[in-house]
Amino acid sequence: PGDKGPRFCECASLNFGYVNSPYVFCQQIKAGPLKTLRKMGVRVLAYVDDFLLCSRTVAQSVLDGQWFDAVFRMSGYTLRTADCQITQGPMCAVHKQQCKVKGVRTPSQVIDHLGLRVDAVRNLFLVPPERLAEVKKMARQMLGAASNNRRRVNARWLAQLAGTMISLLLAVPMGRYHT
Repeated sequence: PGDKGPRFCECASLNFGYVNSPYVFCQQIKAGPLKTLRKMGVRVLAYVDDFLLCSRTVAQSVLDGQWFDAVFRMSGYTLRTADCQITQGPMCAVHKQQCKVKGVRTPSQVIDHLGLRVDAVRNLFLVPPERLAEVKKMARQMLGAASNNRRRVNARWLAQLAGTMISLLLAVPMGRYHT
């Protein structure tokens, strides 16, 4: 009430309601923790807030994961381990049930990342069966609607199918010719 001095605020997290927040976050990550990790020799693939660490051995993978956690924490970032904000081990404190855990901490040569299966043994990106079924269902729905409506389809459905196919380009390079 009687305090007339300057006031300062510090953001504890980025508000993703603002249009530029993901861009600002990516620039901060790229200039800070990712740059540090890459200088240390840690290979990190980053897409907004999804990270994939690539290591040659299991031991190196564990070490890289520890470095990743340490550098991000020292940079002031909090890493969530579950879809819920509040967790206690594997049980969610809010929902009193097991919530989906985010992130895989066990080194693996085959992993699902950003909707694709990354196979490090065969050096391939693959479409997981559930994603393939989703694309087939979308295409069937669109073909059915087109056959019933003089070859016209809803623009939103077309955009959704095209976007899904584009997201699979690493695994299906010929998909570009059909979008």
